[in-house]
Amino acid sequence: WLAEQQAAIEHASELPDSVRLRCRAMWEAYNTTREPLFTEAETRSYDDVIYVMTSSVSQWQLDRYTVYRLSDFKDTADFLRLPKSVRDEILWTSSVYANPRYGGRDRVSFVLIGRPTRREQVGPLLTTFWEQGGSGKYDHWADYNQELEQGVALGCTTVAAGQIMKYHRFPARYDWSNMPDSEPAPTTARFLTELGRSIGIDYRPGKASSARESQVLAAFKSYGYKNAVLVDPGAGNLFAELRQNRPVYMRGNLSSDLDQPGHAWVCDGYKFDHSYIVVKLMVLEDCPEGYEPQRMNEVFVYGPITNYEWTGVHVNWGDGIIRTNEYYATNNILGDDQNYSFYRKNIENIYPVE
Repeated sequence: WLAEQQAAIEHASELPDSVRLRCRAMWEAYNTTREPLFTEAETRSYDDVIYVMTSSVSQWQLDRYTVYRLSDFKDTADFLRLPKSVRDEILWTSSVYANPRYGGRDRVSFVLIGRPTRREQVGPLLTTFWEQGGSGKYDHWADYNQELEQGVALGCTTVAAGQIMKYHRFPARYDWSNMPDSEPAPTTARFLTELGRSIGIDYRPGKASSARESQVLAAFKSYGYKNAVLVDPGAGNLFAELRQNRPVYMRGNLSSDLDQPGHAWVCDGYKFDHSYIVVKLMVLEDCPEGYEPQRMNEVFVYGPITNYEWTGVHVNWGDGIIRTNEYYATNNILGDDQNYSFYRKNIENIYPVE
């Protein structure tokens, strides 16, 4: 029987038209029953066409696309979220370029939704977790402020500037190797005390261990960071500085009331998360009658457009608490009411000049 069928196929062109038409009708009935997806049979078999589409869908899914058949996509929230002009373009493009002979153009058109993400991250650059001392965490004579009278803090300006200098390990006259990252040492205490006095801090009991940013800038320059500049946050080049692996000195106040506490800290990194949406229309290629389509064509692309964006800066507070040295939104540094957003100043361009 098989040999007879093979012979009939090989000599099909020699059969009378009436026989060929009956055979064609039988094939159409068979294929319609076997694969109800297609109802307008034009070829002897749909196996190759089915493979073109199913293999393409599998690859798109491996490429992390969400895949819709256009006939289904029109009823989804993803479709309705698109601008009307884009929706119209998708429908029109499919009606022009998709193959019409395999169940209708909507059935051989596929919409791919891609959501690629990009992360850019720098830092954290600092490895130190120094603090002002006097916190009670250590015995005073083994604390960061052990060179000062008990109860006198080094000051946040001193710790912030000192951690930046430790990062650069400059000036070379200091014994940086004997200044541990996360616990006090006499070498660290002597350096920070000397730096604080160079900044102009009055370490007498009862005095505030604070300084103006202009004093800190002058100290940086006197320590060999001659190109350091004082800038307003909006006018600076924070991200460019961090990309060059240069920590930035920051200061701010809790409120517009200058009697309220201020603070100085170090920004030593940032993280930028960005996700996009890309919409692609893929259609089964249209071919002249007598030819079966061999591929899916990309006929329309929308995007990429921004879906989600978040930027955070990494902050080292100079309080010795590792868990709070985290990434914070640039418009709300502490994530609560204490965001030190008033009277903000940065010192940038901090790097050694031999």
